[in-house]
Amino acid sequence: MRPKKPSAAFEVLFEGQDIVPEAIPLTVLSRSFSAVQRLASGDELVPDVEESEHYVSLLSVKRGSARFECAAKSPQMAVTNLRLVGAMMSAPEVSDDIAFAFNPLEDLSAVARSLGCTITLRAADDRRTVLAKIEPDTFGRVARSLLLEGDTTITGRVERAGGAIEMRCALRVSFQHTLLYCRVESEEAVRKLGERLYQNVAVSGQAKWIRGSWRVVHFTIRDVQQPHAGSVDEAFAALRAAGGDAWDRIPDPQKFLRDTTGD
Repeated sequence: MRPKKPSAAFEVLFEGQDIVPEAIPLTVLSRSFSAVQRLASGDELVPDVEESEHYVSLLSVKRGSARFECAAKSPQMAVTNLRLVGAMMSAPEVSDDIAFAFNPLEDLSAVARSLGCTITLRAADDRRTVLAKIEPDTFGRVARSLLLEGDTTITGRVERAGGAIEMRCALRVSFQHTLLYCRVESEEAVRKLGERLYQNVAVSGQAKWIRGSWRVVHFTIRDVQQPHAGSVDEAFAALRAAGGDAWDRIPDPQKFLRDTTGD
């Protein structure tokens, strides 16, 4: 017997001039729905198997700009997470609860810019209920409100390296429980990371922290070295310059630096 078609949990609507489903390249759709999956699941990591409670699937495609109905293994959780993301964008607040949203929002803003469109996530049972709306400048506005940016070095264990579409790396770091997913700037850096799989490395590059909590939500790796003891005072000065006054609100700066640099 053919399984019953599930109900849609939410819709992804691409709205813009000349936007129809067939006008969106598959690579762009893949990037978009990977980001939507992460927002709906509340997790930076996309689940690998459909048995996951976070699993989201494409249900149908409809014209009317480009409208994609999505089903979810846990529809209430998916809608709740998307609503949380929408609330954060309309009234940005510093919270680790929305740390998972920054990288997917950056991807969706980039897609919106490339297509010249708006990406609206709305409830399937009431299309008047907008859960979140992503425009070309959405990530830039959120980042200016909630993120600090600067160059630093992080020590961690290489868990993954590579990528068919985009060069990425996953690091196990001491200052957070989840893996830190990084973008990698060059093939040479990816090669070095691959050679040190399951080993500790020191990676240098650009970091983005949540203002106040100092949780790293984005890191772009420029270079890879063997870990070595560095100067805590130098790291303190560099991070203070990058973070401005928010640095003064860290309860234990020395511990933060030890966790970040591995010294």
